[in-house]
Amino acid sequence: MEAALALRSLERSVEEVLLPTFDELASRNGIESAPWAFAARWADGWLRRAQRLSPAPARNISVLVGDATRDELDPDALAVRALELFLARAGARVLSLPVTGVSGLGDVLEAHPPTFVIIAGASVPDDHVARWAYQARSASGPLPVMLFRRPAPSGSVRATARALPEGPFEAQRVALGVLEETPGQKENRFQSGARRVSAARRRVGT
Repeated sequence: MEAALALRSLERSVEEVLLPTFDELASRNGIESAPWAFAARWADGWLRRAQRLSPAPARNISVLVGDATRDELDPDALAVRALELFLARAGARVLSLPVTGVSGLGDVLEAHPPTFVIIAGASVPDDHVARWAYQARSASGPLPVMLFRRPAPSGSVRATARALPEGPFEAQRVALGVLEETPGQKENRFQSGARRVSAARRRVGT
């Protein structure tokens, strides 16, 4: 990583060196192996330390990350930590909480009100995620909900959640870009999407 940082930005070093290396490690040794555990814990610590060293938040954006990974050995955990790092480096305030922790969630969000929610990871069952999302919305109102490396859960979240790209840097860019869209731009995007679906249906019909 030190050699990569001498030639690339931190974001590119993480996306082009760190994460692909772990994909290779998982393929070669498996995620239940000792090499994976040793390396994943090192990388988790490295990414968290890089986030702590990020500049202070410079934008009026607070991101609540609902962490639905198993632990630091979860194959999606490093991508989630990378997304949190990239959001922090883009000037957002990032609060990451496990989706299994529902008790007292309202108190935390009252002290740190979020701008939007990202549910990240696929290891926690949908019913836990739905309860957590309900509590978050009860405390903070109808916030935008986005999904990172997770299929849409059941319940009310499915209808409103937006899936983010698999890559953490692109996911950061899309998430912050959605917030910066004006209401007219959002309406145009949804209308454009509806027109594409209608056109596809007409082609199928012919």
